[in-house]
Amino acid sequence: MKYISNIENAFDIISVIFDSLVLNANLVLVVSKPEELMMKIMSKYKVIEAAGGYVRNSDQSLLMIHRRGFWDLPKGKVEVNEVFTETAMREVEEECGVNKLVIDSEPFITYHLYRDSIFSIIKKSYWYSMRTGFAGELAPQTEEDIEKAEWVNVPVDKEKLNESYSSIREVMRHFFGT
Repeated sequence: MKYISNIENAFDIISVIFDSLVLNANLVLVVSKPEELMMKIMSKYKVIEAAGGYVRNSDQSLLMIHRRGFWDLPKGKVEVNEVFTETAMREVEEECGVNKLVIDSEPFITYHLYRDSIFSIIKKSYWYSMRTGFAGELAPQTEEDIEKAEWVNVPVDKEKLNESYSSIREVMRHFFGT
C-alpha cells in the first residue's frame, strides 16, 4: 500500500493508473484537499452519470441482474433534463420490468472506471435504496445484454458476490452491511 500526500503527485499517479487501467493494487491517498483532487481528476476524464437501484421486494429479496458475465444491480445513464431519481426508477423498470417503486434513501455515489475504444471514462453512479410491491414476472432487457433478472436472498451468497463488480459490493455493503 502506498501513501501519497501531495495533490500533484497523487494526480500524476492516478493518471498513470487510470490511463493504463492497472486497478488491481490498493492505493491510499492522504491529501489535505480531497475535493480539489477529485475536481482535478474529474476534469481530465470524460464523466458519465448513471443512476440505479438497490431494490427489495415484500419478501426482502434483492433484485439483481446478470449481464456480460457479472451479477449487477439495475442502473443506466441519465438522460438530458432527467433527475437522478427518475433515471433510477426508469432504469429498474426498463431493465427488469419492475414497477411500483418507492425510493427510501438519499443516493449513495460510486465511481468506476472503464475504457471505451479511445478514452478512460469515469462512471459516477447514484444508487438509491428502493422497495416495491411488484409481484409479477421479471422481464430482463435482453437488448441491453441482460441475460437474467432475479430476486436473491440477502445477504447475497458469496458466489454471486464474487461474480459482481467491486462497486456493486460497495453498494450492497452500504445498504445492507454485507
